[in-house]
Amino acid sequence: GSTQPGEKFQASDAKIQIVPGNSGFDAFVLLNIDGFELYGVYITGFANSVPRKIGFESPTAALYIENSKNIQIGAPGKGNVFFDNSYAISTWYTSITDGSSLPIMGAENLKIYSNYFGLAPDGISIGGIIRGVAPEIALNYCKGLIEIGGADIKLRNFFGTKATFIAGQFSDPSRLFPSDYLIQNNFFGYDINGQASIIPTRNTSGMTAITLGPGNSPYSIKILDNKIQTPYSVSTGQVTGEVYFQGNILQNDQYPGKPYYRAFTGFNSTNNIKIGGENPGEGNTITGQQLSAGSPKSVLVQQTNIYCSLVPSEEIYINRSNLLPVVEIKVITSNSVSGISSPKSKIELFMDDDCPGCQPFKYFTTVLADENGNWEYKGSITSGIIATATLNGFTSLFTNVKSIKGSVLLN
Repeated sequence: GSTQPGEKFQASDAKIQIVPGNSGFDAFVLLNIDGFELYGVYITGFANSVPRKIGFESPTAALYIENSKNIQIGAPGKGNVFFDNSYAISTWYTSITDGSSLPIMGAENLKIYSNYFGLAPDGISIGGIIRGVAPEIALNYCKGLIEIGGADIKLRNFFGTKATFIAGQFSDPSRLFPSDYLIQNNFFGYDINGQASIIPTRNTSGMTAITLGPGNSPYSIKILDNKIQTPYSVSTGQVTGEVYFQGNILQNDQYPGKPYYRAFTGFNSTNNIKIGGENPGEGNTITGQQLSAGSPKSVLVQQTNIYCSLVPSEEIYINRSNLLPVVEIKVITSNSVSGISSPKSKIELFMDDDCPGCQPFKYFTTVLADENGNWEYKGSITSGIIATATLNGFTSLFTNVKSIKGSVLLN
């Protein structure tokens, strides 16, 4: 579509519009295809049903993929618009060839760049309530490299509002293929100007930006540098590859009539989990959500700010607590804070910003504990302080807040 003559639709790159007829069908069906690219197309209104499984009808999709590989959807200056469809991009758990057998696979090596999902061509207006919790992008039986966005912000995809944006949870054990997911630099619940999209009240228990991995999925997952509106949750099931969650902003924008949905950010893996990091830009900011992680190998939570968690006593929950280092704040004054921890731990210190009842945590420095576990920070202390310890691949839970009012130490 991007090579066609004529003007683009409003703020988008699309020049060609595709709408359905009266009967239910998908706009594009990829079956046994090697090599497909889609650029500059505005697909809207595919919101009926189509038989995919014997005795059952599935919501239609703008793009249905089965046993196909080397697919690219959008590029900088050539993005697509997916608006008011049941699914924008979908795989399915039964083959369309007979409606009963398993597909050989869904998609292999899929790139999704520079598109609008659930936003009109103006990049601002949001769609209606389409098919309940059907995700914009359903990734079942996929394999290889799955890229949604990338390091260059020109690859950013914009997701407007829907109950679920990206899901890859349903897969027969025989169809759990090795996959590397990269989801980077996207906006979830924001328009092209970075303004929060209005979330309508819906008959659903929660809102999900990203959920990947049924049990023991051989997936590695990198979720980097995204902006996500709370109450959209981010989670993985049990995966066997490494999980990186770095540089993300989960922001709880407020506006009249915003509905309440409980949100959380959680990851499970038999491999390393790294949340935040010590390099510039790797820390996350999480607002209005609890953070949880589980791995027997490594769980690092570093330089990650958490504000107004919905579970103030458990801002971070790590289910391998017997593997965690320990840390305690012992003394706090107006110009120093010190304590004890597992020997030779890295101690991260956070300010609580004096927020009563919600304990926001803002990272400000790291110090090292000595061989006896003693540590100290010298500098101006103007708010309550919280600490974590990191050692041998694991980060502790947060300590309780401690602050000084005159000469009184408060928990």
